[in-house]
Amino acid sequence: MTSGSPNLLDAVAGLWPDELAAARSAVAGGKVVTAQWWRERCPQTYERYLREIAEHYDHVRAPALRLPLNIYSALLRTRRFWTVSTVRASQRAG
Repeated sequence: MTSGSPNLLDAVAGLWPDELAAARSAVAGGKVVTAQWWRERCPQTYERYLREIAEHYDHVRAPALRLPLNIYSALLRTRRFWTVSTVRASQRAG
């Protein structure tokens, strides 16, 4: 969300305006918005996000494509996933 790029979590939060407002306020205030934060403060968004990810995973059959999804799933459980931007510096600047 901080990069201004659309993502699934932001889109799902849009289904519940109060949760979207809470998330955007937290991010704007510099809070570290982790999986635990989402689970506690935006439970509808978090549960729907996990369901969407699981549904996508179920459609992927090729082992070579499942590997990155397995890694992504493991990373979701780490604080680093939620605190380190994946946006390249050149994209943030412009």
